[in-house]
Amino acid sequence: MHNARNKELLKAGLAWNYKKYSSDQEVAALEEQARQQKIGVWGSQNAIAPWQFRNEGKSVATIKNNSQPADIENIIYHGNVRNKKFYKPSCRHYNCKNCVKEFTSREKAIQARYEPCGTCKP
Repeated sequence: MHNARNKELLKAGLAWNYKKYSSDQEVAALEEQARQQKIGVWGSQNAIAPWQFRNEGKSVATIKNNSQPADIENIIYHGNVRNKKFYKPSCRHYNCKNCVKEFTSREKAIQARYEPCGTCKP
């Protein structure tokens, strides 16, 4: 359960909603609102989700001898390799266990024969 402090952090753009463990629509809406207004971390082009940072070797390209991520801002959609659907970052399915394919555009996901999610409608 999310307390008021967590919600304030999300509202201020200072935290991510880890959708894998949260289905709270209010929390998701607070994060999406901060994203759209480019508040806090969402104002940075180099914001890296904590789970991406922890798994840097798996999903985030890095430049050797420089801890700066390369083109992380271009990773927009996650594709589920099992059901061949793709999701936008605000979707609750975005970080599913089978969402290991990354697309830098909607068009690239469709070209790879992935279908848009019916929930988030990317």
